[in-house]
Amino acid sequence: MGSPFLGLRYSLTGGPVFGVHYNWDRHGNPEGTEELIETYKSLYASRNPPLQSIKYDGNLTVPNMEYGLYYVRPPVCEILHPSDDNKYGNTTSIMFYYKHGSHSILFPGDMTPEGMTTVLDEKQGMEKRYTRFGATVSPSTMDWHTKTGRQPSLKSLLGKHGLTVLMAPHHGLESCYSTDLYNAINGDSFTAVRKPQLVVVSERRKRHENDGNTDSRYYGTSGGTGVTITKDRNVETGQGFISTKGGHHILIIFNGTGPVKVYADTEPDNLLPYIKTAPAKVGSSFKQFPK
Repeated sequence: MGSPFLGLRYSLTGGPVFGVHYNWDRHGNPEGTEELIETYKSLYASRNPPLQSIKYDGNLTVPNMEYGLYYVRPPVCEILHPSDDNKYGNTTSIMFYYKHGSHSILFPGDMTPEGMTTVLDEKQGMEKRYTRFGATVSPSTMDWHTKTGRQPSLKSLLGKHGLTVLMAPHHGLESCYSTDLYNAINGDSFTAVRKPQLVVVSERRKRHENDGNTDSRYYGTSGGTGVTITKDRNVETGQGFISTKGGHHILIIFNGTGPVKVYADTEPDNLLPYIKTAPAKVGSSFKQFPK
């Protein structure tokens, strides 16, 4: 995700009395942004909407489409990272899981391995929200969008359906690689390899020596089992890893069935024909991290 305003991002999307629970003293923003942060804090001081997914009332059915939000409450993030302020801020990331038909994608934000394990194992302080757009509304699922209950766990979803696309946590840096996440993925039924089909890394420019490096376990087919990618209008098969490095913009199209379609180009206008000719069910697009 790469936003320096991790705490603000959490605030805007909601959270249990965020202004009280989030420790702003541990939030390290870039030097020179102090006045801007104070302005944002004052603007949103009285706004603490509950974190929730879309309420589905059964009137607009979208077959085979569902999504969930998963996160760790800030006080528990403090327990997980009592002294490392950067990891504390990263662990407040809100993870987004989306599934349409046989295709799925996970955006973990900057979640740390410790936070990821807390979510996967549903430990104390884990929160989840979930919406199924094609399901029959029943009393047992009516509050899934507002509070943690019997929604599917992220681990159960990954174990049952595998994962089509993983957006590598925190730009794919070594510090946020999660072995538990990979172990949770069901993998190909023929090879029993616990991997997503494709790993996407939104690489950022390295500004400092301690910024870290992209984890080599994401590269090639080590990170993903492999899909067909059209990169700079050249077709490449068996690719398990793709990055925004070199200025590439990435477009992923989910049709719900069949192979996922992946396109990458240094010129975003070159991706438009793929959108115009594709069905209306578009998964996600990624833009190179700004320099």
